[in-house]
Amino acid sequence: MITIVYAQTGAGVTLTDCDSFDIMQTLECGQCFRFKKLGEYDYMIVAHNKALRVTQRGNEIFFSPCDTEEFAHIWAYYFDLHTDYAAIKAALAANDDIMREAADYGGGIRLLNQDKWEALISFIISQQKQIPMIQQTVERLCAAYGQSIGDGLYAFPGPDLLADASVEDFLRLKTSYRAAYLYDAVRCVINKTFDPDAIGGYDTAYIRAQLMRVKGVGPKVANCVLLFAYGRREAFPVDVWIARAVRHFYFNGEPADADELQRFAEEKFGPYGGYAQQYLFYYARNFLKTSVN
Repeated sequence: MITIVYAQTGAGVTLTDCDSFDIMQTLECGQCFRFKKLGEYDYMIVAHNKALRVTQRGNEIFFSPCDTEEFAHIWAYYFDLHTDYAAIKAALAANDDIMREAADYGGGIRLLNQDKWEALISFIISQQKQIPMIQQTVERLCAAYGQSIGDGLYAFPGPDLLADASVEDFLRLKTSYRAAYLYDAVRCVINKTFDPDAIGGYDTAYIRAQLMRVKGVGPKVANCVLLFAYGRREAFPVDVWIARAVRHFYFNGEPADADELQRFAEEKFGPYGGYAQQYLFYYARNFLKTSVN
């Protein structure tokens, strides 16, 4: 655990000398969907029922509106600021030139600690969608059922606020076949057959199995929720881009199914699988679009 340096600056908090923090890379690497780009390195995000503007200028990051108490209890955790990313990148890069390049390229990515319910619903929505479409669908859901937090922004609706929503209601939000999955997720919580907040203390395999009891939640979605909401940093979600990247870099382009790729990641990256996944995802999406097969 590392010490971070921050101070109150007017209506916000300024973080200084934070290693391995790039707000653009962190928000635009596919791990979250509730953000709006206002300008270069200037974003509005909604998380944990609050709106926050994050502006980065070099090694200074300004968070507003925010005071030091809120920053310490919410945002330092959300942005994973006490984790030593330099040490993690060094461990991943040891004897692995590919990971060294990927970690250098996306070295400002930090794994966010997101709300469990929001992550589950968001990643159910994310299936077979591009990020802008996911963002639009999530925003429609929040505007329709979430509580206003001002300035036209809405908190993510909990299962209680979605309790009366039907499959048809979800369809009207342009969720397509995912409408039935969203309805089932709400019913599971309302009927107390699944509680996302009650399973966090169990081992990763158990949490994954419980998540996959929800209709429409397969290994990829479950691993995303494990990684970004339950802090299981060994989780390695395998989507189309990750599959292409791993096959290209580590399998000489040879075929390998999702199970093989999952086993490879567990053996290769161990407890750092989630960090490796994000670096590879960002690297492949932004640098190897034409060369990864």
